[in-house]
Amino acid sequence: MMLAGHSVEFDSVGRLMPWTSWNTALDREMNFYQLCPVDHGYPRFAFTTFMDGGWEPFPDRTDTIPANQNGWVFSRISNSLNCAQAGSPLPADGVSHGRLFGE
Repeated sequence: MMLAGHSVEFDSVGRLMPWTSWNTALDREMNFYQLCPVDHGYPRFAFTTFMDGGWEPFPDRTDTIPANQNGWVFSRISNSLNCAQAGSPLPADGVSHGRLFGE
Protein backbone atom coordinates (compact mmCIF):
# COMPACT_ATOMS: atom_id res chain seq x y z
CA MET A 1 0.00 0.00 0.00
CA MET A 2 1.22 3.51 -0.82
CA LEU A 3 0.41 6.87 0.82
CA ALA A 4 1.69 10.13 -0.70
CA GLY A 5 4.26 8.20 -2.73
CA HIS A 6 5.66 6.20 0.22
CA SER A 7 5.27 2.59 1.30
CA VAL A 8 2.91 2.32 4.25
CA GLU A 9 4.35 0.66 7.36
CA PHE A 10 2.59 -0.09 10.65
CA ASP A 11 3.94 -0.83 14.10
CA SER A 12 3.01 -3.94 16.11
CA VAL A 13 -0.32 -2.45 17.26
CA GLY A 14 -1.33 -1.18 13.83
CA ARG A 15 -0.34 2.48 14.04
CA LEU A 16 0.96 4.14 10.89
CA MET A 17 4.70 4.73 11.13
CA PRO A 18 6.40 7.88 9.80
CA TRP A 19 8.06 7.61 6.39
CA THR A 20 10.95 9.87 7.43
CA SER A 21 12.43 11.42 10.54
CA TRP A 22 10.80 14.42 12.21
CA ASN A 23 13.86 16.62 11.48
CA THR A 24 13.88 15.70 7.80
CA ALA A 25 10.15 16.42 7.41
CA LEU A 26 10.50 19.74 9.25
CA ASP A 27 13.53 20.76 7.17
CA ARG A 28 11.68 19.98 3.94
CA GLU A 29 8.62 21.96 4.98
CA MET A 30 10.60 24.99 6.13
CA ASN A 31 12.70 24.92 2.95
CA PHE A 32 9.49 24.84 0.92
CA TYR A 33 8.06 27.91 2.66
CA GLN A 34 11.32 29.83 2.23
CA LEU A 35 10.83 29.59 -1.55
CA CYS A 36 7.62 31.64 -1.41
CA PRO A 37 7.86 35.06 -3.08
CA VAL A 38 7.60 38.12 -0.83
CA ASP A 39 5.05 40.83 -1.63
CA HIS A 40 4.86 44.06 0.36
CA GLY A 41 7.25 42.63 2.94
CA TYR A 42 5.36 39.39 3.61
CA PRO A 43 5.53 35.91 2.08
CA ARG A 44 2.62 35.42 -0.27
CA PHE A 45 1.21 32.49 1.73
CA ALA A 46 0.60 34.89 4.66
CA PHE A 47 -2.19 36.70 2.81
CA THR A 48 -3.20 34.43 -0.11
CA THR A 49 -5.01 31.16 0.52
CA PHE A 50 -5.29 29.50 -2.89
CA MET A 51 -2.19 29.43 -5.13
CA ASP A 52 -0.84 27.27 -7.91
CA GLY A 53 2.52 25.47 -7.86
CA GLY A 54 4.26 28.67 -8.97
CA TRP A 55 2.91 30.64 -5.98
CA GLU A 56 0.47 32.55 -8.21
CA PRO A 57 -2.99 33.22 -6.76
CA PHE A 58 -5.92 31.48 -8.44
CA PRO A 59 -7.91 34.40 -9.95
CA ASP A 60 -11.24 32.62 -9.42
CA ARG A 61 -10.54 31.92 -5.73
CA THR A 62 -10.77 35.19 -3.85
CA ASP A 63 -12.33 33.53 -0.80
CA THR A 64 -10.21 32.80 2.24
CA ILE A 65 -9.98 30.33 5.07
CA PRO A 66 -10.38 32.25 8.35
CA ALA A 67 -6.96 31.40 9.73
CA ASN A 68 -3.42 32.69 9.57
CA GLN A 69 -1.20 30.56 7.36
CA ASN A 70 1.80 31.13 9.67
CA GLY A 71 -0.29 29.95 12.61
CA TRP A 72 -1.37 26.91 10.64
CA VAL A 73 2.21 25.89 9.98
CA PHE A 74 3.15 26.27 13.63
CA SER A 75 0.01 24.49 14.82
CA ARG A 76 1.09 21.51 12.69
CA ILE A 77 4.55 21.63 14.27
CA SER A 78 3.04 21.90 17.76
CA ASN A 79 0.70 18.97 17.10
CA SER A 80 3.57 16.81 15.93
CA LEU A 81 5.73 17.82 18.90
CA ASN A 82 2.90 16.87 21.25
CA CYS A 83 2.73 13.45 19.59
CA ALA A 84 6.48 13.01 19.88
CA GLN A 85 6.47 13.99 23.58
CA ALA A 86 3.66 11.51 24.23
CA GLY A 87 5.67 8.76 22.55
CA SER A 88 3.18 8.43 19.70
CA PRO A 89 4.15 8.23 16.04
CA LEU A 90 3.52 11.31 13.95
CA PRO A 91 -0.03 11.52 12.59
CA ALA A 92 -0.54 10.29 9.05
CA ASP A 93 -1.72 13.69 7.82
CA GLY A 94 1.38 15.40 9.23
CA VAL A 95 3.61 12.94 7.43
CA SER A 96 1.82 13.29 4.11
CA HIS A 97 1.81 17.08 4.54
CA GLY A 98 5.59 17.07 4.85
CA ARG A 99 5.83 14.88 1.76
CA LEU A 100 3.50 16.99 -0.33
CA PHE A 101 5.15 20.28 0.52
CA GLY A 102 8.71 19.08 0.99
CA GLU A 103 9.47 17.63 -2.44
